[in-house]
Amino acid sequence: MRNRKSNRLFDYDYSNEGLYYVTLCTKERIEWFGKINNYKILLDDYGVIVKNFWEDIPKHYNNVLIDEYVIIPNHIHGIIIINKNNVGTEHCSVPNNHNNHQKARTEKCSIPTKKTYIMVYYQKL
Repeated sequence: MRNRKSNRLFDYDYSNEGLYYVTLCTKERIEWFGKINNYKILLDDYGVIVKNFWEDIPKHYNNVLIDEYVIIPNHIHGIIIINKNNVGTEHCSVPNNHNNHQKARTEKCSIPTKKTYIMVYYQKL
């Protein structure tokens, strides 16, 4: 993997409420999510999974909403909105294998949200 410069601000607390623009890329930029045809994305099976996972983020975090997003064949861009008005203290863990996946998708987390927690959950698919 090539060395990349982090775009994160060194001393910024990303658990602060606000709107966050995120990009998630596939490993080695392989086009797993679909193909472009006539200027539109045609999602394949993995693309549909990515879409469903993205849209499910608010179901797992009480204090998180999603805004606009776009799926490209090898990445997704989206806006995540963190609203701390509903933050709780319940324990929640990220699924680490396929067997726990369905159970975890039905549980809703209300932990102090950091964008990183959400991205780790999303990347587990």
